[in-house]
Amino acid sequence: MRKNCRRFVHLKNEFAALRAQIAKNVTLQEQENLTASDLDSTTSTITAPPPRYPDPFLHQSVSGIDLIKERREQKAYSGKTLAKNNPKKPDVPSVLEVLKDMNSVKLWSVKRSEQDVKPKPVVTTDPAAPTAEALKKKFAYSVEAIAKVKLKKEFQSVNQRPPQRHLCLGHIC
Repeated sequence: MRKNCRRFVHLKNEFAALRAQIAKNVTLQEQENLTASDLDSTTSTITAPPPRYPDPFLHQSVSGIDLIKERREQKAYSGKTLAKNNPKKPDVPSVLEVLKDMNSVKLWSVKRSEQDVKPKPVVTTDPAAPTAEALKKKFAYSVEAIAKVKLKKEFQSVNQRPPQRHLCLGHIC
């Protein structure tokens, strides 16, 4: 139990350090963007300090909604910097673009050859019909094999019969 607590505390500390690092990177990027733009040097920009480290022993409850909002903001911000630096579009379309185009998709029917068309099963009111069909399919091979074996035996017995002898006046001819 203590080992799990230590791991949890370690992960919390690592997560807090990563958050601080991300905040520092974001502020540096903001400062670079502001210095790169044509702003007057007389105006001063006040940047927010990076968030302080949370106490590792306090239990933080961050809801999933808050995490989603943070990630969306980060993605939106990173998308803006990429658009400024590289105006090139990605090769793969986004899911939203694909979903928007779904209404314009038109489907058409394709005629199949008679060989590809499978007969539809006969719908009956008998509840045992599906089970009977399944058993027929399962044992169809064994029934065919038994029938073939019987035919072979009959054919062999016909071919291997001893020659018939004719009786001629009480004697075998």
